[in-house]
Amino acid sequence: MKDIIKKNMLPFVCLIVLLILLIVGTFLDLQISQKLVALKEGNYYTHNLFGIIFEIIGEMPIYLITAFASALIFHNFKRREKSVINIVMQVVAVLISVALLFYMNYKLFKYLAIHLDFTDFIGGIGDTIAYALLGACMTFLLFYLTQRLPSSFLNKMIVWAFIVLGTALISQVLTHLLKALAGRPRYRAMFMMDDFTVYRKWFQFQWGIPEIEADLVTLYNAGSDWFKSFPSGHTSAGTMVITLILIPSLFEKTNTLAKKVITVVVVIAYVLAVMFSRILVGAHFLTDVTFGALITLVSTCLSIFIVNKIMKKITISDLVERTKPCLIEEEIKN
Repeated sequence: MKDIIKKNMLPFVCLIVLLILLIVGTFLDLQISQKLVALKEGNYYTHNLFGIIFEIIGEMPIYLITAFASALIFHNFKRREKSVINIVMQVVAVLISVALLFYMNYKLFKYLAIHLDFTDFIGGIGDTIAYALLGACMTFLLFYLTQRLPSSFLNKMIVWAFIVLGTALISQVLTHLLKALAGRPRYRAMFMMDDFTVYRKWFQFQWGIPEIEADLVTLYNAGSDWFKSFPSGHTSAGTMVITLILIPSLFEKTNTLAKKVITVVVVIAYVLAVMFSRILVGAHFLTDVTFGALITLVSTCLSIFIVNKIMKKITISDLVERTKPCLIEEEIKN
């Protein structure tokens, strides 16, 4: 047990810290939000600049990192011998990237419209088509820019890429499933209504959106978003940066203590900034953001375990053998 903890010290420490925060939030969620939330009377969305910035960019890591991982998978399989499986993997990688970047553009423009107050000009079929085309163009650019990556780099990064896809899939399924089941009201929804009697602790699931939503829609033009506080989707998506911690160990030049520490510090700083911002804008409570980060941390560990089990059957030497023609070509060019 001691050896396991020693080898996985960082995720173990993060797990302990998150569990402590979860316990604190269980008892002090409402009080913490009342002290930190930056909202004006009658407003559902914040005017705090820090909160606005991270409301807009907070979720970006899951889209950008996973799209990059898809590009790596595409080029890795493209350089192998042609087969049905390899072609299918390339097509799937492209579709994943387009879908991710489409949704990223949708969320980005949604929050920009809200905070710049031009919601009346978006939301039609034309916007959906524009997001799809923009996502396709961004995918083309991403895949074009990564096509010259050396095969040796792709071989080292392929395991990381599959870990990223696994983490994204597991974390988002769990996050959205729990959101649908919990039906926890956001702080800013209760603040808007000036009614905190509907407050619930994170473990008091309502198993869906409560009946009160019908009245809220009429009175405040509210929707189901008002009851999606637990867990934090922004934090779950933003915590995808944790997968970047795995990269320095893959390459000799970056496999140093200094570079690993810098990566860890930047990653933790970003996650904490997203967590704090979500409380600040009244979108989530401490337990919401803590559980969001916890979901992605556990999903990453689970994805690493699953991918390692699968990849034992496909060794690095096997991958190098399959891409040997590419490696030889690169040696000639150099």
